[in-house]
Amino acid sequence: MIVLGQLNVNSQISLCGDYKTSSPNLSDRVTMFYRGIKGVIVGSELNLEKDSSFIYTTCGNKMTGRWSFDSETGYLYITSNRFRIDSLNESPEWRSQIPSSGIQKFRLKGKRLYWVSRLSDGTKSIEILSIKKAED
Repeated sequence: MIVLGQLNVNSQISLCGDYKTSSPNLSDRVTMFYRGIKGVIVGSELNLEKDSSFIYTTCGNKMTGRWSFDSETGYLYITSNRFRIDSLNESPEWRSQIPSSGIQKFRLKGKRLYWVSRLSDGTKSIEILSIKKAED
C-alpha cells in the first residue's frame, strides 16, 4: 500500500515492477476531454527496479536511468536514450532528434502511472501505464 504525502523506502519499493501502456477508462477519457488531450500513447513498457534504476521502452526508443518518487509525483532521470534500431544511433542527423538525458515526471493514481506530453505541433497526448500482472 502506498501512503501519499510521505516519502519512504517502503513506498518507493512498492512502485517497483513492470508497467505497460493501457487503454484509458471512462474517467480517463472525461479528464482527457476537459484537459484538451487529443491522443493516447501506446506500446510502451516501463520497468522500475528496487535499486532505483529503470528501463523505459517505447516503439522507437530505449531509455535508462534512475527514478525517484515524492508524494504523488515520480521522476525518471534519463541518463541514456537510444533508438531501438542500432543504425539510427550512428546517424548524427537522427541522434540529434532525441535528447540523451532529461527528466520525465509522472503522476501516480491507484496502480497506474500517467504523464502528459505536448507534441511539437502543440497537441497534448497522454500515456497511461498499468502494473503488469504476474501472469502477463
